[in-house]
Amino acid sequence: MFIRIDLNSEETLYSQLSNQIKYGIAKGYLKPGEDLPSVRGLASELGINLHTVAKAYNRLKEEGIININRSRGVKVSKQVLTNRGTDYETILHGKITKLVSEGICHGIEKDEFMQMVEKIFDGLEGEQK
Repeated sequence: MFIRIDLNSEETLYSQLSNQIKYGIAKGYLKPGEDLPSVRGLASELGINLHTVAKAYNRLKEEGIININRSRGVKVSKQVLTNRGTDYETILHGKITKLVSEGICHGIEKDEFMQMVEKIFDGLEGEQK
């Protein structure tokens, strides 16, 4: 599996895991409707606590990125790439504002920032096609 967890990172394990799953969807490694490992299975595969995986999965479920069903297991939401609403746009705006502010504090110019965003976006989008 493409998921990489850094046990030495300052970022929490459940955040790393949920971000890696989002990355996998963005890169096209995971498709809408695709099965994900069970909580226990993924915890065992990654060598982390099952409560950590459960927390990451629950966060992703709250965001509408995955569906959890006792009988059908864990799946990437079929609406994951089309589920766009004003609530999400507000959240995304806040995250982008934070990144732009940090960039400005570190001397990143607007053109430079936009080039980075385009390069990342193109890299993620390019693998889905």
